Amino acid sequence: MNILKLVLKDFRANWAYQLDSMVLLFALSTLFIYIMLLENAQLDPEVVIYFMMMLMSTSIVSLLFMKMDELYKMDELFVSLPVTRTEIVIGKYLSSIIQVLLALPVHFMGVQLGFYFHGSLKNPELAFIHNPLLWIAMGAVILLFKSYAYPFYFKFGLSIGAAIHSVIQFLLLVLFILSSQLFNLQLIINKVVERVSTHNGYLVFAILAMALIVLMSLSIALSSKIYKNKAI
Repeated sequence: MNILKLVLKDFRANWAYQLDSMVLLFALSTLFIYIMLLENAQLDPEVVIYFMMMLMSTSIVSLLFMKMDELYKMDELFVSLPVTRTEIVIGKYLSSIIQVLLALPVHFMGVQLGFYFHGSLKNPELAFIHNPLLWIAMGAVILLFKSYAYPFYFKFGLSIGAAIHSVIQFLLLVLFILSSQLFNLQLIINKVVERVSTHNGYLVFAILAMALIVLMSLSIALSSKIYKNKAI
């Protein structure tokens, strides 16, 4: 119950910032996709840049409530309340994960609007980007990134932790772009989606969900240990 109250506190107190961030993400996706199609009328390596932008912008937005707590020194208030530090950590995790789950559908709708304005909704070359499986995979990637990023935030503070995380993400981005130049990225994505679609999709998602739960549990345990030993 305490954890739920902490999460609801974030959304009640900062709903306007949350709404503004979702509008911004929607506009980014719509404009990016529309301009990309306007210039080329087909998918090309720029789609890789789009998904990197989507991943990074979603990751940034998911830190909104943690940034507000840090700005207004809410941790000093939290530790004076009848809640444990572990509950505070879990509340921060849940708020951030919910923001990720809100951002992904917003990006998806922005992409659809960009396609609609360009008249490309029925273009077979664009079919894979409409597939919800791809977006679920992107959500899994974000949560994977978050699982190792949160302990940095609790250890070094949001600014330094986010800087460390950004460096790691940038290196992964460079590796991803180099890989996409060596391999046919769209073909790989299509084959992965086709393989998942032709097999037991529920089993694949169950395995993926369990892996993420294990990673997040380990991340929460480490962040809680760091937060308990932190002077506030």
